[in-house]
Amino acid sequence: MTPGNRRGEATRRQILDAAQRHLLANGYAGTRVEHIAADAEVGVGTVYLHFDNKSGLYSAVMLRAEAVLLDDYLAAAFDLPLPPWERIRAWCRAYVAFTVEHPELARLMGAIEWSEATWNPEVRRHVRERIAASYARLLALFEEAAERDELHGTPPETASRLVWWSMFGIAAQNLRHTELSLEPDALRSLVDSGVHMLSGGRLPPEAP
Repeated sequence: MTPGNRRGEATRRQILDAAQRHLLANGYAGTRVEHIAADAEVGVGTVYLHFDNKSGLYSAVMLRAEAVLLDDYLAAAFDLPLPPWERIRAWCRAYVAFTVEHPELARLMGAIEWSEATWNPEVRRHVRERIAASYARLLALFEEAAERDELHGTPPETASRLVWWSMFGIAAQNLRHTELSLEPDALRSLVDSGVHMLSGGRLPPEAP
């Protein structure tokens, strides 16, 4: 990579970091490109040099957040050489780790605006497909548990949706920093206990 390319990548990251801050603080409708440019210490023209418009900028921010969640955290849990319930627990723990280590990205993922007006169409389709594929892999774990007669008659789709939405809900609640919010260790313990109950006691509440 040439020095010019490195500078360009550094400027792009500055803009994305600034955009992320403004989107978290103001939402899509309240975010202004000129404010992002000022925060990133670049001209408005420089923003448009890297991103076609505000929806392109939003798309890039969300694409970055989605990649961290799906690739850096959740993907590894699916491929562990473990029985399905232990991989389900690993998936839940990975989601907790993501929210603890990247709370800003977790807030963004919890507040995705799917309106077509906010996205580059190709990126929107890509992100939706990637999230759907990740959910399909979680569902496959529950289908595997069902084949082993470990779901007590609960349909795999029901169990997987319960876990998927519970994790998003737990994360969203905890990130509000209310009196109900938990410290990271307590949050992990809560999630472990939930998986323990859902598994019918096939897992201990905490890892050995």
